[in-house]
Amino acid sequence: MIDKRVPLFHMASDIFESINFEDVKKTSHDMWEIGIFQPPYENFFIKIKLKFAKNLMQSFYQIDSEDVTNNKAEIMFEYIFEQNMNGGMIDIFYNMSKDGNDFYDPCDFGLDMTEGSSDLNWFSFMGEAAVNLLIVLLATKNITKEIQTCNKPNSRNRRERKMSQYSSITKISIGKITETMRSSGNGGPVRPHLRRGHIRHQHFGKGNAEVKKIFIQPVFVNADQGWIDAQKEYRVVA
Repeated sequence: MIDKRVPLFHMASDIFESINFEDVKKTSHDMWEIGIFQPPYENFFIKIKLKFAKNLMQSFYQIDSEDVTNNKAEIMFEYIFEQNMNGGMIDIFYNMSKDGNDFYDPCDFGLDMTEGSSDLNWFSFMGEAAVNLLIVLLATKNITKEIQTCNKPNSRNRRERKMSQYSSITKISIGKITETMRSSGNGGPVRPHLRRGHIRHQHFGKGNAEVKKIFIQPVFVNADQGWIDAQKEYRVVA
């Protein structure tokens, strides 16, 4: 029997408090250039809090969005890759939740999801940014992936029944920090940030005359409090 369920990815809030989205964009561009910018599956879900989704969209696309008042609201993005004559296409579908529990079509929240509408464009931008970030995180050297599986669709436990909708649920968070950078000397506590991935041109062969491109993985390293505050300010004004 073929299991038609698909994986779900959930990104922890500490990631959004510790990344510079410009570094994520540059990393994804370099991954694409070297041919390794690939989604983990042809079909999967991403669950993300609405306030982080808006930060993501603002930073990736410099598009303003209204203030978020519901910190529990979440958006579910479904990613589907379909092969076509042009090499493939990506469809991203959306669901929303007011309380992080049951998800509904955005139209149920009074949003206009017809083709060309600003609401649909808004969701499309967020979905693309979420997939972009997920692929970069999965390539990050010291990211932690906690994978849960559940095959109890008839369980009395509501959480176990909900988990059984997916083949697996992967929570992504910052792993153990082993690489550090010097503090600026202001005495603030040390916090992590993402050192972006990038392409390095490596010489090889006789007399090092030949050059090949290699990808240096992104990694979370420590930074001083001043650096983190600067990134928060950047996200607010972006």
